[in-house]
Formats: sequence, C-alpha cells, structure tokens
Amino acid sequence: MLTEYETRMWAKTTIHQNAENGYLKEVITEKHCVQSNTPLSHIQLACCWKYCAFPHDKRDVCVWNIHNPILQTLELKGHHQSITALTFGNHYEPTLLCSAAEDYIIIWDVEACQMKIQEGSVPRGTVVGTLLGKVLYICFSPDDQTLATCADDKIYVLNSKQEDILAILEGHLGMVTAAEFCPWQLNILISISEDRTFKVWDLTSNALLYQSAVLSGSPLLSLCMDNRANQFITGSANGQLDVFTLLNRQQCRRVLHIDLRKEQQKYYCKIQQKVRLSENADVEYINSLSNCKNLHYSSPYLNGNDLERGPHACIELPILRMSHCEYLLSGLLKKDSSFTPEGSSSLWVGTINGLFNINLATGEIDATVQFEDHLGLSIQTAGSYAIGSSSTNKIFCLLSSMFGKHIALLEVHMHKLAKMCLQSRNEEESLSIIARSPLLPTSPLNCDLQQKEKSKLAGHSKAGDGKLLAVGLADCSMLVYNSSLTGPPTVFKGYDGAVNCVGWTQNNKWLLTASEDRSLWIWPVHGSTPALMLGRETLSKPAQSAQFYYMDKFLLFSSGSEFQLHQYHLDTSRDDIKSYKRKSKSRLVGKFKMAGTQEISCLSAVNDFYSYIVLTAGTNHALEVFDLNVGQSVVTVPDAHARPVHQICQNNGSVFSTQPSESYNLFLTTAITDGIKLWDLRTLRSVRRYEGHHNRCHPCRIALSPCGRFLATGSEDKCAYLFELGSSNFIHKLSGHTETVITLAFNSSVPKPCFGQLDAITCITIVKAT
Repeated sequence: MLTEYETRMWAKTTIHQNAENGYLKEVITEKHCVQSNTPLSHIQLACCWKYCAFPHDKRDVCVWNIHNPILQTLELKGHHQSITALTFGNHYEPTLLCSAAEDYIIIWDVEACQMKIQEGSVPRGTVVGTLLGKVLYICFSPDDQTLATCADDKIYVLNSKQEDILAILEGHLGMVTAAEFCPWQLNILISISEDRTFKVWDLTSNALLYQSAVLSGSPLLSLCMDNRANQFITGSANGQLDVFTLLNRQQCRRVLHIDLRKEQQKYYCKIQQKVRLSENADVEYINSLSNCKNLHYSSPYLNGNDLERGPHACIELPILRMSHCEYLLSGLLKKDSSFTPEGSSSLWVGTINGLFNINLATGEIDATVQFEDHLGLSIQTAGSYAIGSSSTNKIFCLLSSMFGKHIALLEVHMHKLAKMCLQSRNEEESLSIIARSPLLPTSPLNCDLQQKEKSKLAGHSKAGDGKLLAVGLADCSMLVYNSSLTGPPTVFKGYDGAVNCVGWTQNNKWLLTASEDRSLWIWPVHGSTPALMLGRETLSKPAQSAQFYYMDKFLLFSSGSEFQLHQYHLDTSRDDIKSYKRKSKSRLVGKFKMAGTQEISCLSAVNDFYSYIVLTAGTNHALEVFDLNVGQSVVTVPDAHARPVHQICQNNGSVFSTQPSESYNLFLTTAITDGIKLWDLRTLRSVRRYEGHHNRCHPCRIALSPCGRFLATGSEDKCAYLFELGSSNFIHKLSGHTETVITLAFNSSVPKPCFGQLDAITCITIVKAT
C-alpha cells in the first residue's frame, strides 16, 4: 500500500511523462520575484483584478501591476512602523488601497498616486485611523464607504473618507484574525478569531446577532464570502473548512464540512487509480515506491522545524487564505458534460505548500498546484497569500516565503490546469441511463420465456398512481396503506425475518418483498398468499435490495457479493381443487459479481423505462456500474463514501411531469455519517453534497421527487429534511415525528411537494426497541 506522498509522486511522474513537453511549466508562471529586507510571513497581502501590494522595507507599500510588475512599480510612503495588513477596495474606479500598521490606517487612491509621481510630487494618502493596535486584517465594505479593522481582540469600523470611528465591536476572547462584510446583507459583518469561533454583527445597532460554538481544535485563520450562494467559509490552522449559510434571521447553518487533508488523500487516490489504468504506467517505478517506508504527519504551523524533514514529510495544511471563484474548474473544458447546478462555484485555498481548487458543491478537490512540483519557483513554502483574478482563465497569487524574505507573483492558467488534471478522464462515449442502442443478441436482457407465458407477465399499461403505500417492517410483516393513511392497512405475513425491501410493479398489482430469512416473495396486492416464492436455494445471503426491472420483465436482487437477474412468470389462474399447485416460476438469467467487496449493500436500476444500467454499492465503500446490454461491469468508483452506501436513489420520473432526458443520468447515494451525494452517470463525478440532517447510526433513507427537483431525507432528530437539488442548503425541515425518520416517499402523482399534505410526501419513523 503506497503512502500519500508515494502515491502523489508516482501519479505526478506518470502524468508528467504523458503530458506534452513543457506543458507543466505553462500551468503556473512566476511573473516577478523580489527580496525584501525583512520576512513577510503572516502579513495580510493584497491582490485584485489589476494590482497587488505588499510591504517593502517594513514601512513602505510596494504596488505592482499584475500584468507588468517590472515596469510599473509604485512605492507609497507614510507609515513610521511596520505594515501588517493591506487590502484593495471593491470598485474599479477609483482603485482604493488600504495599508495598516500600529501607527496609522491609511487609504490610498492608486491611480491618483501614480499621477502624482508622474507630475514629480509625493503621493499622499488619507489617514482614517490612529494608534488602534496591532492590525491583523482589514477589509472594505461592498460600497467602499467603510472599513473593518481587526486589531487585537477588537474590530474597529472606520469611515473610509475621514478619520472617524463608527463602531467598536468587542466580544472575541482571542485575536481577531479576519472580518468580512456580507455582500447580500450590507448591515452584517462576520468575524473570526483565534478563539476558534465566528460572530455575526449588526452594524445598524452595533449588536452581536449570533455567536458560533467552537468550530475547530485550532485557531480560525481565514474567512471568505460566497456571494453567489449567499454563504461564507471559515478556514482553520489544522486544515478544516466549514461552509455556512446566513439565514434571514441571522441564524447560521453549516451546510458543508471539509477536511482538506482527507480530501487531498482522496484526490491522490483518484489519480493513483487513473494512473493504474494508464497503459504507459512505469511498473518498475511503481514497484520501487512500494518499498518506501511509511511517513508521518506533523504540524508546521505550530512547529516550523518539521519542514526541515524535506519533501517527504506529510504536513498539516493551515488555511492561510481563501478566494471565491464563480467558475468551476471542471466546467472550463467544453468536453466536460457534468451537471452543474445553479449556484455551483469553486474556492481557491492557499496553504503553506500549494494551492487547492475546491468544488463548493461537493467539497472535493478539483485540482491542486504544489509548489515543490515546479522547480523554477522561488518560494516553496508560503507564509502569506493574496489571491486575485483578472479573467475566467487566470488567477494571480501574491505570496511571501514563510522563512525567507522573498515575495513572488504567480500566474496560474486555469484552463491548462484543468486540462492537465482531467486529461486522464475517459474520452469515450459516456454512459446513459436511457437506452441509446438496440439490445445485442448476446445481451442477458435479450431473452424470453415462451411466448404464451409472456402475455401473462405483470402488465405495463400504466405507471404507479400513488394511491397505495407499502411498508416493510422489522416484525416480519408488510403493510399496505392507502395514500391518505386512513383506514386499517392490509397485512401481509409469513416471513421469519425482517422485511428488507419492498417494490411495486408498474401497474400496482404485484408487490415484491425480500426478507432477512433469505427469501423473496411476489404478492398480489389484493391477496394474502404469495404467487412466487424464492428461498434459500436461490439466495446464499439475505437480499439487501430487490426490485422489478426492465419494465417489469425481470427480477433484480442482490445476495452476498453478487446480484441476480431472473425472468419470471406469474400464474393468475385460479383452481380451487388444485390450489396447492403453483404454475408461477422464475428462471435465472445471469449472476453478476461486484469486485472487491464482501457484500453488495444496495443496488438500483430504473424500471419505468428501458435502461441497461444497474448501479451497485458494496461494503468496500465503492460504486460499480454494470451495463447489462454487454453483460458486464463497465466502471468502478472507489471510496464513493467514507462508509458503505446504504441506498442508491435514481430519478425515475413520473408520467405526471416532464423532465429533460439528461436529468435521468443524475442519481443520489447516502451513507451513515457521510451525508448525501449527487452523481452524474455521464462522468461518474460527484456534483453536489448535502448535509445538515442527522445521520450517525440509522440507515436513514432518501427520496427524489417525481419532478426531479427536490430531495427528501430522513433524520435522527425526528424530522425530515427537504433540499432543492441545485442547492446544498435544505429549504424545509418537517417536524412532528416522535422517533427517528427512517424512510420516506414522494407520491408519484404529485410531482411537486405540497407541504402539510400526506399525499405528497410520507415519512416512516423507527421506534426504539424496549
């Protein structure tokens, strides 16, 4: 088993061998680099669409034009003590720059200062604050009229036109490390601190509106606002990122948690898998890496000596700076057809050893730029960051050395970075849920029983009408209610174990149930005796998933590490004399084994229209896609979740609503403690992640609305949560249950949820054992 560093070096080497000559150098370019008289680590640097700024000789401000830093250098003098923070305003004209030190807070008009120098005079700024203390962070309001200054454990709100303190905000128990104005609520300011909490302030009344609990075991270092999704992100010294939504009542809800170290490991594992599939993989190099010794983690943020261990040391990733980007890196490539929900965007994260591009919809790393991979860079270990962008294709990064005195301006070409990171993606025709080609003669789906029996199969005349609700119970029974839940249910009994799953035929006349006693039965909905019974001779282990498949033509169920495809015939004739004789029967068509797992935890396939695709998930945390037209597995996604997936939920649609055909390629997975993920079958990439509900013990199930717009999930806090598919934040929390909501279902005849009506969405609770 390769360590993280070995995996990265192996994958990097192989990818570099397959890349074009000099291609890696084109991804990142060092535009300019200078050496200052003093180290500039842990100082707020500034970068915007046109300029970047940093302290020069402690007390002077040096401003570069990011497109031509060598020829257009501007030096501004006015401080008598060391500058500790710099930031640019939000407007293009004029371009305002604020510099902060313990003596003054000064506002500069960059263009006006350039004109002064051209005229031969000395440029001067406007002092808006004096002797406020050690300033760690400053920021302009969206209209550039006010300025938030983080000094010691206080926040000073200043007038940016003249020296006037508008408010002093106190309450943090440690140094305030960052503060940002809320672009979508102009009277709101959010601050973070070394006390590991954030606070929400109302600038109209200068009152504290909300205070978080302790978020991390390390200080919070960085803060970023996502105006597109109305969210903000906090970053800590131990590599933890949290995404919050600020609600109308100023209540904050965490919608996503990201452990950057774990996401980096997953990212390198994905590269490792792609490289293993490459025909050009260097087998000897791989074998040599497998003999390397294991590596250990250390924390350079707390102990800089750990960095002296060299490039083989795996280190923690303090979040030094973050910058929001409205464009997904994967979306820059036209060949990438992945689903991009509204509001999706990415985040650039600067750490001591490189940059990470994180998809905020999924919380996963799309790309990374490690400084040690680029030998031509002057800085290998960063101490401070400033990240800006001039277009959708480039970002600029100003960084200072952690231990040295260098400061450099880097240019990252996003399109080339995306191309390099995604180049190993399969360029062949993508998979599709909807069948796009006729059945092959050799396909296991291309088989029939005798023609006279074929007419007696469960009918396909109409889709589900949502009038009945079937519930499998742990007490070895099944109940069928009408959808209004009025009147006594019909009870089906006979199993010796809990009923694991229940499925309907399209015409609602037959029910399929599977039990822990290793049996699978098909019931007539208005009868009390099974029409077809499969037992231990067919199932080696209890079926965790079972369903009708291919427009009710087949039975599909899992057993152990394989799933079986059966064609069946149901006898509907009645003979009171020979009632003991059953003519219903099934025939095994094929068995399909999921690789590398002890048991299939769940499977799913569309039954409402013809589809060749079967999705499976195993106890090995992997997803595997089978194409039954060719009768084999076609692709595997390892480590789809941190825990085994307990449900795969597909978009089956409804005859009562219409959807674009491509939306059927979206499916959902859920796992205990690991939230819900939305996937696109065409690329087999996770395109969004949903959190906020409680799922730590029970396998709470999910449901997709017939219109394909809404996701519902059960929860252990006795509520059900409803998400809009294009947003990571839940839109409704349905309460009223007295125990854990273990499963739920949408009514297929009500494509849009009608809250408060049981015929739109129905939830089932699990009762604690006594």
